Amino acid sequence: MQSSYEALVTAYLEEGDEDAFRRLVERHQDRIFGYLMGMVKDRATANDIFQDTFVRVINAMQDPDGAYSHEGKWLSWVM
Repeated sequence: MQSSYEALVTAYLEEGDEDAFRRLVERHQDRIFGYLMGMVKDRATANDIFQDTFVRVINAMQDPDGAYSHEGKWLSWVM
């Protein structure tokens, strides 16, 4: 059974479970990368933006005053 995104986010934020974060990324990477490719039409640029996005996501999720809130869907927030 797959964990819900809320359970994965909670495991990452409250327990430091990096595997939970990896599963979040793996679950949504095709959709996020596809969205970026549609915007920039260049694989190398999309890869750079994808990596930068997840550096920012990690920083925002770990910051207690950051922009992330459990109130919305994680994927919507990332997008």
